[in-house]
Amino acid sequence: MKRGIAAAALAAALGVGGPAAPAGPSAAGSAGSAAGLTEAIAGDAARVAAEGDRLSAEARAKVASAVSNAEDERRSGRPWAALERLRDARRLAAAEATRGATAPFEAAWKEASRDLRRRDAALPGWGNAAGAARALGEAAEGTVIPLVEASRAYAGVTSAAAGRYYLAEARSAAEFGAFCRALPGSAGPAPAWRSIAPEIDRLQEKVNAAFVPPRSIERHSDFIRLNAALKTARELDASGRFAGAGYEYLDAIEQLGLLLGAPADPAGTVRRRLDAERSALASGSRDDSLGVLFVERAESALARGGEGGTAAASVIAASVIPAYGAMLEPSPARPAADAAVTVTLVRWPYT
Repeated sequence: MKRGIAAAALAAALGVGGPAAPAGPSAAGSAGSAAGLTEAIAGDAARVAAEGDRLSAEARAKVASAVSNAEDERRSGRPWAALERLRDARRLAAAEATRGATAPFEAAWKEASRDLRRRDAALPGWGNAAGAARALGEAAEGTVIPLVEASRAYAGVTSAAAGRYYLAEARSAAEFGAFCRALPGSAGPAPAWRSIAPEIDRLQEKVNAAFVPPRSIERHSDFIRLNAALKTARELDASGRFAGAGYEYLDAIEQLGLLLGAPADPAGTVRRRLDAERSALASGSRDDSLGVLFVERAESALARGGEGGTAAASVIAASVIPAYGAMLEPSPARPAADAAVTVTLVRWPYT
């Protein structure tokens, strides 16, 4: 399969391991980007931890655990996996901060809605942002307005506390998108992001086919989460946020693979395959940091150990990474539509 893959210098910038490649002209800039990325993550993790310190003891412990997960990834040389974990810690801290709030919801909602809608309408382009940063940022920004609208609906049918929770998620998503935009840029050219609507549709068909008893009953909550990821991917794709759509699509592939329960390869075999993927992702000139993100996610799963970790890493190596390469190839030609057929329904009298 053809793949335009990230430059070796970019691989170093993203914290990618594996055999070192000859340094190119951009090596110094890439090293600076790597340092800037890890420093930004460390600094924001400290900020989120400080926010958590102002919460209740229970909430503080939750936030501290989430921040610790992000820091573990960063210290292990997996900055993009760390950024995913940091997003989760940010979201948790924002949601926990709403507990016990008593301010009238409607007034707070109107003010937040005006602010978030204005920011959403004025979002700039992504410039030379790294693909992983853009994908995570787009995925977050694409949820802001739906969350704003959902917060008011939930407040109306459940409670103001539920409304505040989703409003806090909306603001957290907007702020995380801004954080991703401020991260160091890529040392290589961006992928040719495109609509992946056909790929999303085909994956949805596989999900629908898998939704049969007893799996559909035993794993119902997992199917809900999987279909939510596909819905988000479809909405991001329709809005032109193709990098974000790709991130959600690849995440959905991983989820489906785990749902289907395909036998995992031995951990050693998976690790060798991931090492090969790291080398492949460093062999070209393109910024493939989104692919690196999923390699890092797989490496993190292997580090956790156990059957679950090996299974997740095996699915990513066998299915997610190949799908990443395929979704950046030119869109396959769609088959010609069948000739239109007109059907006239005639109602029999007195029926």
